[in-house]
Amino acid sequence: MRRRTFLLGAATAAAAGTAGYYRSRVVETTPDVRYPGMQAGHALRDGAALPPSSGARRCQVAILGSGVAGLSCAWKLAREGFTDFVVVQGPEYGGNAAAGNRDGLDYPLGAHYLPLPSMQSTHVREMLADFGIAERDAFGERPYYDESILAHSPQERLLRDGRWEDGLLPMHGLPQADIEQHRKFLALVDRLHGAVGNDGRKVFCIPIVLSSRDPAWRALDALTFRQWLEREGYTSPALHWYLNYCCRDDYGAPYDRVSAWAGLHYFASRDGHAANAAEGAVLTWPGGLAPLVQRLRDAISARLGHGDWLLPGTAARLHASPAGPRIDCLAPGAAASVYTLAAQRAVCAMPLFVAQRILPDIRAYGYDPATHASPHAPWLVSNFVMDGYPRE
Repeated sequence: MRRRTFLLGAATAAAAGTAGYYRSRVVETTPDVRYPGMQAGHALRDGAALPPSSGARRCQVAILGSGVAGLSCAWKLAREGFTDFVVVQGPEYGGNAAAGNRDGLDYPLGAHYLPLPSMQSTHVREMLADFGIAERDAFGERPYYDESILAHSPQERLLRDGRWEDGLLPMHGLPQADIEQHRKFLALVDRLHGAVGNDGRKVFCIPIVLSSRDPAWRALDALTFRQWLEREGYTSPALHWYLNYCCRDDYGAPYDRVSAWAGLHYFASRDGHAANAAEGAVLTWPGGLAPLVQRLRDAISARLGHGDWLLPGTAARLHASPAGPRIDCLAPGAAASVYTLAAQRAVCAMPLFVAQRILPDIRAYGYDPATHASPHAPWLVSNFVMDGYPRE
């Protein structure tokens, strides 16, 4: 897409002052829309019958999904000297960290940056040290990171009432009472970064499993984020708009469907720092997190001495047996075919809305789709190739 097409001739139209000329500059483009796994996903949803298996392969551990979760698991196993495992790729290699290429330029298809890991994120720090991304003091409070992938925090602007405002939290022209509420909320977030529960754990932590189990804080899961805001006296429409936007962006659901605990976790859990960057910096590549996925894959293959651990196909059914799980996998290709993995252990590294279609006893693991699943919308990531910067 060319820059002038992208801008739709707005600057010229404004100067000419005629709607007709503006409309004449509009050029429709044909997008390249990708939807990996749609056909297999619909078959899982509808409970479609699978063809007979063409054969079985045995392994000790089968990891289902080649996103960052699945590959991190495989990397850790290989790093600890364990070799008898396979990873079933799934509908898209890299999962939410996949990338594409256009005109020699990489672009992300999902996750586009990694926040600096907190002190509790030792597993992430171990990985970044292994790949040379954390160059010095990888487990200290302020590691020194590879400058080539260290970026300032993305800065956003809001166009409101014909005026550009820095950041996404509206401030200009609001009543003083609203501005005070905005400042009060931001001050609360600053305090929550260091909040500790009665069990000595951080209240809002990444990874979530290390967060405090203090009942006083966990009670926030019984409220929606919107209910909590109203209870605490936050009435500013602009603040509500901003926090609802954040929940929709991060969770794919509005703030009246996201719990207060999760809504606050969005803001209060990220507290990583760097020796060679300002606060709020992130780690990223032009292709988002796809290069991190590639480093995981290369490290696994190097430790195993081969690349046969990554299997094409998508896990479709998991059956329990006395010898361990048996996983039927759809092989890639136009003609439907199935192969089976006979494993001693299986790691389900996929979204829960997919896992609930594959695991017949998912409720036994503490997840009940009827109770815990909620309506949500996934990201739609759009990438544009431009031949220059737009003129302001």
